[in-house]
Amino acid sequence: MKKISQEYLLNKYKNFVRSKARSYFLVGADHEDIVQEGMIGLYKAIRDYRNDKLSSFRAFA
Repeated sequence: MKKISQEYLLNKYKNFVRSKARSYFLVGADHEDIVQEGMIGLYKAIRDYRNDKLSSFRAFA
């Protein structure tokens, strides 16, 4: 069940990561490298988010 939820959240927030990545520039990297770093951050946010805290998942991510 956890894997399905994880995939759901990765797909749900993929466009959010892409939109945030547009505002970043990294010397020697292309846009897809920045998106990939954002997706790694999203994966870590899914792993570390605790529902009992006061922030929403989107704000946490």
